[in-house]
Amino acid sequence: MKLCAFLVFLSVLPCGALTPAEDITLPQRLTSREGTVEFRMALPRAYASGLKAEVSRIPLIEFPGLAQVEWRSAPAGAELWWRWQNEKPFHHILQGFPLWPGPEEYFIQYTWKADEGLLQLFINGTPVRLPEARFRTLWDDEDRATKVRLPAAPITISDLRVASEQTPAPVLRERVPENLVGRRADLFWDFPPPATVLDADSLKKELLMTNPLSQPQDVANWIMEGPGDTSFRDGWMTLRSRKADAQTPDHGHFVFWCPTQLPASFVAEWDVQILDHAGLLITFFAATGRSGSDLFAPDLEKRDGTFRQYTHGDVNAYHISYYSNPEHEPGRTTSNMRKNPPSMMVAQGPAGSLPGSREIHRVQLIKKGSHIQMSVDGKVIIDWQDDDAERFGKPYGPGHLGFRQMQWTAARYRNLRVWACD
Repeated sequence: MKLCAFLVFLSVLPCGALTPAEDITLPQRLTSREGTVEFRMALPRAYASGLKAEVSRIPLIEFPGLAQVEWRSAPAGAELWWRWQNEKPFHHILQGFPLWPGPEEYFIQYTWKADEGLLQLFINGTPVRLPEARFRTLWDDEDRATKVRLPAAPITISDLRVASEQTPAPVLRERVPENLVGRRADLFWDFPPPATVLDADSLKKELLMTNPLSQPQDVANWIMEGPGDTSFRDGWMTLRSRKADAQTPDHGHFVFWCPTQLPASFVAEWDVQILDHAGLLITFFAATGRSGSDLFAPDLEKRDGTFRQYTHGDVNAYHISYYSNPEHEPGRTTSNMRKNPPSMMVAQGPAGSLPGSREIHRVQLIKKGSHIQMSVDGKVIIDWQDDDAERFGKPYGPGHLGFRQMQWTAARYRNLRVWACD
């Protein structure tokens, strides 16, 4: 492995051999106020989500006193993490996929500037967040590192370079090896179209539910878990948290459940409008107790909106996040689908709505047995077939539908309709 240290990328300093786990002194300290780190990462094999996926947490690069780059794998999926060592809240940046292809090489670049709220990751020259994404809260202190260490790991790190300044995206892209520029952008940016677009109109059979969501009596028997609040105006139901200022990531979120159990195959449609750019929208569906009991059976663990209760508890469900811009992951460009437990990422696609949108969106969710497809404004954002029982377990059948929001989110809904389908 080689370490090439830079004061800035235009000023190259001599390269020297770096033995794993050996500390080497940086020519200039790296701080949390501003900087850039780039390196090649060679995965020895593919890493995928699934019930049999290995559980590991592997440090790849350490800047003692400042930050660490980690590789984490679990049934939920494999993720590349940038983690500040003093655990700055909401300021880590990670990237996970249902499948990281391998054996394969990736060119990884991190760049940050605290006073602009900027922390960005580039994979093969493509940003994983929207270029304008910014953290809402900034890190005020200045941690620093004067050394770097590469722990021994099965994932090979080479051509490590650091800079004491934030580097613009065009300059970073110029530094990507020619054979890697833009490679694998289809994993998180340039998604290919689905092989088949389901025809909802031809699938719709019996109308099971029509709910305008326009007044309190429309949701009088719905079940709220967590500190969610409902209000009604102009034919809309607005959902927001009563604890929007909660200081910890797990507090203040909620799920609002429809009490009607839906069949194994259905088409659901509703309108949604995001009122605040921060937060996240999720739809749970096919939700039951883990033993097959009803979702609201009294012997199940009591739920209060804490996410882990739904992803690693005694609930079976699919969920799709079709809008995401929380404080700890601003500017996400993807919609993510997971199967719970244990929160296995099974599919990704383009975001249903990007931060800043104030448009009224029409959401359509089709579950045709094990084939699941979600569209927003007629564009397919998730398309997945739950047909690999060895990797993901048996597909889920009938269950409940619920709307989940993070603590910062305000959104309004109307015109929920559900049909049975073949």
